[in-house]
Amino acid sequence: MTNYGKKLGSRSQPDSRHLTKLGRNRDQCGERNLIRSMQALLVVGALILAGCVGPVALHKAVLEYDDTIQRLESEMLLLNIARLHNNLPDHYTVTSAIAATFDFRSSVGFQGNWPGFYDNPKSQDKYSLNVGASVSENPTMSIVPVQGAEFTERILKPLNDETLGFLAYQGVNVGLLARLMARSFHNRDSAGNFLSSALNNPQIAESYREFRRIELHLQWLSEERELWVLPIRFIQKVVAELSGPPSAGDIANALDKGYRWRKLSRPNQYELARIYSNRIAITNYDPDTLTNKEREKLYRLANRTPENHALVDIEKGYPGGDFPIFGTFKLRSLNAILAFLADTIDKTPEFEVAPDPRTGPVKENPIRTMDIQLTDSAPDTELRVKFAGKYYSVPNTNWDREGFLILYKLFQVTVTDVSAIGIPVTIAK
Repeated sequence: MTNYGKKLGSRSQPDSRHLTKLGRNRDQCGERNLIRSMQALLVVGALILAGCVGPVALHKAVLEYDDTIQRLESEMLLLNIARLHNNLPDHYTVTSAIAATFDFRSSVGFQGNWPGFYDNPKSQDKYSLNVGASVSENPTMSIVPVQGAEFTERILKPLNDETLGFLAYQGVNVGLLARLMARSFHNRDSAGNFLSSALNNPQIAESYREFRRIELHLQWLSEERELWVLPIRFIQKVVAELSGPPSAGDIANALDKGYRWRKLSRPNQYELARIYSNRIAITNYDPDTLTNKEREKLYRLANRTPENHALVDIEKGYPGGDFPIFGTFKLRSLNAILAFLADTIDKTPEFEVAPDPRTGPVKENPIRTMDIQLTDSAPDTELRVKFAGKYYSVPNTNWDREGFLILYKLFQVTVTDVSAIGIPVTIAK
């Protein structure tokens, strides 16, 4: 019994070495679980970090590229005004494409430290965590020097009346459009015959005053919402007696030329009609209130002149009709607009012109069409460029900014179509 009791007693008492080993195993198991948890957390964190950094960087880069292209084209316009002001030829370079490769990388690290391997064996920091992310980009820009017969023709070719009408329809100041785009105003009789011209050239003072009074009258009517700038639409009709309905080939040929067939009420009678609407009229009445015959007459008067002429018809009996105007604005090319602005800096400066007594008060009538300032130091404006040791800039006024915006849009519709260029100049960063 004594031995048996001692044996049972000895087995019931835990061995201290065994307990220490069990505790160490538990600690190691906990550490392994902690490490696994930390590894999983780091993987998730790396994915989240890369997902956050990537879109933000891409969003910022796209906006910055867009802003860069816009500033380049704006400075290109000012630079060409500066070149023309110094009697040098203008030249244009357009960015045709940007290809950028973005590389998003994230890195994570989880490190365990054991006492005895480092300078401070008593350190209590067993683990360290390292997380990082990086973004790199490799942009490639393709630029096109605008040269050759086709692009030279675009720059030198006068703008058409549809461009003026489109900008006016967007709410652009008609007076400012005329001062920028028009070389002169041609007075005509009711049959469309040329009578005289008023030049938009300050060197010829009285002719310039007449031109300014005409555009100021139109500006006043526009501000009073009594001016119409619309395409002249009329329908040309031909009635034919046919033995039967037109064939499918006849219908297809008519559609190709803009005509439409229509069956009339009388037997075997058909109408062939076409809508014309490719010329612009600036009027103090709604052209759509005229009869089709009256609109056709107005269209044919407009069509007697080239496409770079915009018809103006300010009739008596309508608002502003006590100052009747009938004629056409002869429009400039983009090159001529830039040359005009360059000359008004100091060679042929514009001067103040008061509206005609029959014209109501206008909101704005600045002396210069668009103020291009020439200074020795950098002015406080974003629209500036340095050339030949001088700064050429556009001041921060509503009138001048609107004028430059019109100029920028004209540049877009005239120059920046470079799809036909074969081999652009490529620059890689």
